[in-house]
Parts: sequence; C-alpha cells; structure tokens
Amino acid sequence: LRSLRQRIATVVPAQGEQRYRVGFFLGCIMSTVFAETSQATVRVLSENGCEVVTPKTQKCCGAPHAEEGDFESVKGFARENIALFEKHNVDYIICDCAACGAQTKEYAELLHDDPEWAERASRFSAKVRDIMEFLGEIPLKEPQAVLQKRVSYHEACHLCHVQKVREQPR
Repeated sequence: LRSLRQRIATVVPAQGEQRYRVGFFLGCIMSTVFAETSQATVRVLSENGCEVVTPKTQKCCGAPHAEEGDFESVKGFARENIALFEKHNVDYIICDCAACGAQTKEYAELLHDDPEWAERASRFSAKVRDIMEFLGEIPLKEPQAVLQKRVSYHEACHLCHVQKVREQPR
C-alpha cells in the first residue's frame, strides 16, 4: 500500500465556490497508517469550499524529535516547512494529526529568538489549525441525509491538552 504522499494530488480544487486556500500538513503516521482518514480530511475540506494544497516535499513536523530533546532537528524541519508553505500562499495550514498540529503551532516559540525566522514562524504558526478546529470555525455544507449511527469520539491528548481544542470536535 503506497503512502498518501505518493497518491494525493498536489492541488485538490474546492467543490463549488472556493472560500479558502488551505495547505494540508501530511503527518508521517497519518499518511501511512491512516491514509484513508487523511484522504477523507482532504475530501471534506474540498466539499466545504477549500482548495487544498499538499506540498509533497514537506518534512516531518518534528514532534518525535522534540520528544527526544533534539530541538536542532526540529528547528531545521520548521524552517523547511515554513519556507515551503510560504511559497503556496495559503490562508490556513490544516493538520489532522494532533501531535503535528501541536508541534507546528509551536514553531513560533521554537524560533522566537532567530532574527531571520521569528516573524516567519509566527505567521506560519498563526495559520495552523487542527481539522476539527477549522471545521468548527467555518460554515459547513449542509448534510444530505441523516445517519442513524452511534459513534464514539476519542479526545486526543495533544489536541485537548496542548492545543486546547475541546469544544469544536464535539
């Protein structure tokens, strides 16, 4: 099974009127183990008026490296990701992995004392939204039907504790 990075289109147009141009951050685990979930994320964004840009050369967010205390590697990934997404002029950067969202939101703090990158990192981090957070902020397409299903929701630790996103998913 090929990873989503290999299969996903670089640009998925908005269905109907385009209201937003968003960048999609491909999480390492999400794009391999949960590729169908990330593919669904892109589909939902497109259905709700987003042109979705997925730069194929993006790097790891750096969360695994931060957990191990390797902040120099995280800073390197941050600089590469910031420069890459700047080229695409997106309104928001959407993550569907809570750890990636938490780490990329922290790029501003990580690079706050770097004169060349501080402002760029701040702009980047300000654009980052978890998919649930973003969908809670925009008007959504009306459902076509009612599904009579029972579902459960797992509150991801990085989402509720680090990003403080709790209400939007509910």
